[in-house]
Amino acid sequence: AADAYCTGALFSYEAPSRNAAGPQGDWNQFRMVVKGDRVSVEVNGEAVLNTTASDPEIPTSGYVALDGIAGGISYRKILVTDLSAEVR
Repeated sequence: AADAYCTGALFSYEAPSRNAAGPQGDWNQFRMVVKGDRVSVEVNGEAVLNTTASDPEIPTSGYVALDGIAGGISYRKILVTDLSAEVR
């Protein structure tokens, strides 16, 4: 079920429209684009979240954090791209 803690959620703030994660043991493809306070998320090619994210307690620049349950999540092929130089 989709909730504020599942794959594609803006963790603890907003749930995706649906949980598009594949079966346990399969790799999932995840894409997140953040422009200003706008956040969009795709899981396995399906758009699941399009929202704004703004919190005065969270800095607007800094580290990227990947979350997961202890011992239950693995990551591979992570690519972070700076979109500030994107051609308009």
